[in-house]
Amino acid sequence: MEKIIQELEAKRAAARRGYLICAAMGVALVVMLGTHQYTRALAVLALTVIVYLLLARQDIKGFSDAYRKAAAQAAMGKWLEDAAYHGKEGSPPQQLRDARLLPVKEGNGCVTYHRITGRGAGAAWELCDASFQAVSPGSDGRNQFLSGCWLRGKLDRPTGQRLRMVSRNIVTPALLAPYFLERTDFRPMVWENLAVDQEFSSFAPAGQLPQLPDGVLDRLLELTEKTPGSVALGLDDDVLTVMLCHRFVTTGDPIVRDPVTRERLEQQALPELEQVLALAAACQGVEG
Repeated sequence: MEKIIQELEAKRAAARRGYLICAAMGVALVVMLGTHQYTRALAVLALTVIVYLLLARQDIKGFSDAYRKAAAQAAMGKWLEDAAYHGKEGSPPQQLRDARLLPVKEGNGCVTYHRITGRGAGAAWELCDASFQAVSPGSDGRNQFLSGCWLRGKLDRPTGQRLRMVSRNIVTPALLAPYFLERTDFRPMVWENLAVDQEFSSFAPAGQLPQLPDGVLDRLLELTEKTPGSVALGLDDDVLTVMLCHRFVTTGDPIVRDPVTRERLEQQALPELEQVLALAAACQGVEG
């Protein structure tokens, strides 16, 4: 860890130097404009752009990418084995559409960022941030914009179950129910569990009430309690899909003025991952 921090500090120093040079040139530009030295100001502006594009931007991007990679390994590594950050590009948008968890708009209505992979709780995980339009299949064209963390776990133990559960404050029934009716074989169902039915709109294949291991619904309610945003869940035999609205896999771009420390790298952007892993274990009939 100390070696990683030293390498990041060197990259941070280069990025900070680039920022300061560009800032100093910006101040000089303002002064020249204020004193009506327009020819010199134009030259300084051109030089500033060149310095930023050829030098500063490279250093800033290099630090940001290296920091995200190290932070993912340090923070996500608490919960996931072989945690790895794969860059700003997220999971394929078609993967979100194919999951049939939420009514994701076709075409360019879905973008993803910051893909992270790893293993935990008997599953191979892929996480990313996602923003998309949720569109009604009806003719009125009503839509909502949703964003958050998308998690997909390939379970080691097949469950033999299929279901969808969506927090009632994520997508209005006017959007959600027609989507499942027209695009899938899922139909509304109830669990006869007051807390669960109040929190979620649930769907399963017609006439096939899911048979879940004990503790799954309890783990799901724990997840909703720990998540400031809302939750959607899909189970397709050995694939568990979770959407945590308004929660994200990274802590944002690193600030170059602050030194890199172990505490910064280990900062948990997604502490709810612990509850997601407990849920995955429960779905496979494994607790703990």
